[in-house]
Amino acid sequence: MLYVFGAPGDGSHPSSLVFDTHGNLFGSVPSSTDANDQFQNGYVFRLSRQSSGNWSESVVYAFPNTNAAPFPNSNLIWNTSRTALMGTIGPYSDPAGAVYKVTP
Repeated sequence: MLYVFGAPGDGSHPSSLVFDTHGNLFGSVPSSTDANDQFQNGYVFRLSRQSSGNWSESVVYAFPNTNAAPFPNSNLIWNTSRTALMGTIGPYSDPAGAVYKVTP
């Protein structure tokens, strides 16, 4: 396994992954917890290979709890210039869904 989700401060139910040109992997999780194990609205993450061969996770964008459209739940795609990731949110949000763009 490259990375296992589920620790406090981590996400759950990751989407499919996409590579960037440097070999990093990107995905999203529709829900997560903070360091105190309190529910959060999910995030977009990057997995990077370390010199040791292990992979480490970093959060690219965390959806704030006040966000009108939380819970990213789709696979990510790159825009045509490969400078931004795009995905969808919902249907468990208000409004009933949205498209978002994140620039890593």
